[in-house]
Amino acid sequence: MLTFFIFTTFLLILATWILKHFYSRKKLYVIANKMHGPMAYPFIGNAGLFICRDEEILSKIYNVIEKFESPMRFWVGPELALITTKLNHIQRILSSPKFYHKHDLYRFVKSYLGNGLVSGSGPTYKKHRRIIQPLFNLKYCTNQIEIMQKYTDVCMKNLESYVDKGTFDIHLISHKCFVDIIGETILGTKMNIQKNGYTKFCKSAIDMYANGFTRLTRPWLHPDFIYKFTNNYKREKEIIKDIKDFLNTVIASSWQRRSLNNANISDVSPIIDQIGEYINQNPNSISNTDFISHMITLFAAAEDTMTIITSFVCLCLGMYPEYQNKAVEEVRQIFGTTPRTVTYEDIQKLEYLDMCIKDVERLCPIAPYILRQCLEDEEINESLKIPKGACVVVPIFNIHRNPELWKNPLHFYPDHFLPEAVSKRHVYGFVPFSAGPRGCIGKIFANVCLKTFLANFLQRFEVEADGKFPDVKLKMDISTRPIDGYKIRLKKRVWK
Repeated sequence: MLTFFIFTTFLLILATWILKHFYSRKKLYVIANKMHGPMAYPFIGNAGLFICRDEEILSKIYNVIEKFESPMRFWVGPELALITTKLNHIQRILSSPKFYHKHDLYRFVKSYLGNGLVSGSGPTYKKHRRIIQPLFNLKYCTNQIEIMQKYTDVCMKNLESYVDKGTFDIHLISHKCFVDIIGETILGTKMNIQKNGYTKFCKSAIDMYANGFTRLTRPWLHPDFIYKFTNNYKREKEIIKDIKDFLNTVIASSWQRRSLNNANISDVSPIIDQIGEYINQNPNSISNTDFISHMITLFAAAEDTMTIITSFVCLCLGMYPEYQNKAVEEVRQIFGTTPRTVTYEDIQKLEYLDMCIKDVERLCPIAPYILRQCLEDEEINESLKIPKGACVVVPIFNIHRNPELWKNPLHFYPDHFLPEAVSKRHVYGFVPFSAGPRGCIGKIFANVCLKTFLANFLQRFEVEADGKFPDVKLKMDISTRPIDGYKIRLKKRVWK
């Protein structure tokens, strides 16, 4: 009798909890039922889509979004995701403070990045962004060109050994260059990766996004009590330890360097020194834990992003020689036929190269899909009313392939960014680094660095690659990457 009573009580409590849980999510179910989307199953929702090889996830997400009318719904386990490709919706979402927070699914990246500028949200994030964003001003960026040129020269010399040697993947060579550049400009550390090879820290930084993405796209790995028994968890602990050990050393070196220089820090000093000095003058502004989070975020976001974009530009110019010829002619008009150091005045003149970079950012957005949390009920318009707690997905990858916006959506076509083409397009039709109050803080820095590398590259080499861009099979692990690498061939440039 007692056993029956206990069992009955347990069932009543469980039933009450379930009813309360579902009632608290009533608005989510109501809005979901009004939208199109793939058939969802109990408990897993549409997570079955992710039961595939990692390389297939990007194409599956892209295709399912293209299949259904926008806005649409998608269930990731118990999490409701609302997806819209309508640009007026996108503009409201990216500019509204009600969608300022990253969605809770970013917690799987947050394990590595902490409350950095990619994964953080809330008042602390806003406060820290206001501190860090002004550091990437024009003066700082242009004063880093000498460092960028120094390591680019090393990379160009290394690339000479690949001339007339057949096909190779440029990613590894360019990545080491950007690690060296970011190491000195952001972390104030001469890493010399191009000379000495990868350190344990670099290897862990490389593995970080892929490891986090695996958990994010596998709902059965979301519960900690399951995840802690996996190899991914073991690797996560190793990655976090390697990153923290290295950055604690780098931060200590920064403190020592500033002490020896009597805190002689200017607005062109390494970012780590500028933030460190701000903390010294404002002791309660940023904790050491958050300092580490910001440093790994800035390092990983910068070196990975610039390597991907540069490698894709080289690949695309090799696939489309007609556009390479235009970019080379622009370089010739600015630099002549003898390679020389790049200046900021040169960078401002590289307008066609800028168009090439932008069309690569269109085809291969660094974050193909971004997730925001709705903080309170928001009516975008009559067709989209978003309830508090919903996840909103901005499908940048799909928007950047919309034939209504782009003349040649699946091909590399720099003329997409001719002034007359840009003027006819919705401003939120091109958002490679998000937009609004959470937009990228390092766009000027990245532009200077990318053009420094590519101008040097085009002065020295002619690049070839097989096929056209639709032949490139893409995947994502937070960022967009080619499955088979960035395969190119080099010839020494002979000016005619």
